[in-house]
Amino acid sequence: HAESQSDEPARIISITANGTVHLDDEALSLPQLDAALAEIEQATAIRLKVDQAAAFQHFVSVLDLLRKYQLDNLSIDTESVMR
Repeated sequence: HAESQSDEPARIISITANGTVHLDDEALSLPQLDAALAEIEQATAIRLKVDQAAAFQHFVSVLDLLRKYQLDNLSIDTESVMR
């Protein structure tokens, strides 16, 4: 298959208001996310969904891990807290 295309579906990383990080639907610590990202093909689409109430440091920590593995096929969504 072409290097610019991935056979994997998009993976979703979400950061909740309290800083919990999920990969798809699984809650992970940053070290667990680090290990999981190491297994993802570089061309895989990543959607990063960040609650607007989440601390900016959580966002930066996840971006640092994505950069570490050159996972740059990235889209970012921000979500406001529903009240």
